[in-house]
Amino acid sequence: MGGAIFVYINNTLRLKRLCLLAGLFFFASTVFFGISPVKAAIKTDATRVATATTEAEGLLFKSVEAIQQRKPDEALRYLDELLKKYPNYRLAHLIRGDLLMAKTKPISGLGGGRFSVEQIKAFREEAIARINRLNTYRPSESVPWLIWSLPADVRYAFLVETTQSRLYVFRNQDGVISYVTDFYVSIGKLGFGKTKEGDQKTPLGVYFITSTLAKNQLKDFYGSGAFPLNYPNDWDVREGRTGSGIWLHGVPSDTFSRPPKASDGCVVLSNQDFNIISQYVDVGRTPVVVTAKLAWVHPKILIKERQQLTDAIEAFRIAWESKDTKKYLDFYSPAFRAQGMTYTQWIEQKRQASDRKSWRKVAFSNMGIVLYPGYERLAEVTFLQDYQSSEFNHKMRKRQYWYLNQGHWKIMYEGIM
Repeated sequence: MGGAIFVYINNTLRLKRLCLLAGLFFFASTVFFGISPVKAAIKTDATRVATATTEAEGLLFKSVEAIQQRKPDEALRYLDELLKKYPNYRLAHLIRGDLLMAKTKPISGLGGGRFSVEQIKAFREEAIARINRLNTYRPSESVPWLIWSLPADVRYAFLVETTQSRLYVFRNQDGVISYVTDFYVSIGKLGFGKTKEGDQKTPLGVYFITSTLAKNQLKDFYGSGAFPLNYPNDWDVREGRTGSGIWLHGVPSDTFSRPPKASDGCVVLSNQDFNIISQYVDVGRTPVVVTAKLAWVHPKILIKERQQLTDAIEAFRIAWESKDTKKYLDFYSPAFRAQGMTYTQWIEQKRQASDRKSWRKVAFSNMGIVLYPGYERLAEVTFLQDYQSSEFNHKMRKRQYWYLNQGHWKIMYEGIM
């Protein structure tokens, strides 16, 4: 399936036919995709992520494995079953057609001349993304590096890995983050790293689902529904990024899935997969972390790295509560900007407010810490702030962005959620 599916023509028809059938995916995955074929055994120190999460993907994987095992008729049976249930799955149609054609004549190119160059390119990219998943492993007991902690009332988190066209679902239970499932997705036509309106890129960052749009509220183009995200978020605005309308959504009713790069910036799933992820969504609470590459680490490493930041946050709280104004304000970076104020303006406002109060008590709870994609050490910290003072009391959800600079964590932004 990548570019041209080419096999060497042997001197005998028997050998030629064997090569065509048995090598259809083997050569495609190794020579043209640039990836290794399906691994026969699971590594002892790793967990295979590639267990199929949906019926359609499971049948596709079985057909690929059957081809690699030189069982073309078995592969056809899986593809027939797949297409009977999902007749609009174009990639499966293509594989089936090439399998049948390979029985009678050499295949000089993917699709056997039945599709345009652009269509072939799109099929090839989808096949790469899906077959790559068959080779995906992660260390046992590992967790995603970016998610350092989630608030207690956040049940699930989504993590989109743009370079691999996957959306992962993680469960948060008693402070423990664990893998649940994952799905194939499409992203922006021009990739990721959105900076401006109309650039057809998917943004990298930490976002939240702000609402639910049902199927009957949308055009057929969006399929089973949509979950709008809060792009541009506070950090995007701070960095001058523009644009809007970034959603998670489905596909048109005549489409099973779209190529890996096919949207104007949204993250797109098949309608079946969209319906599945809907059960994990809490509007306003479910984070969607969009990153170029997903890294896995052992929980002990994550806990150790996180401790320095949580210690800094606690020291910040204590300094604020104790009216140690100099120490409290020292936690703000000179690069701080928020609510239209520069660092100097912000510091002056905070100093005046601190001087007016004879006492205060400050408590942080329900905290979440997520490293911000695309930066070496930038963390989004969210928490419930319970503030009491000689002048007034209030509770509110706060968001801060902390940056590690020369070994010290500093606040770059602060605002109300």
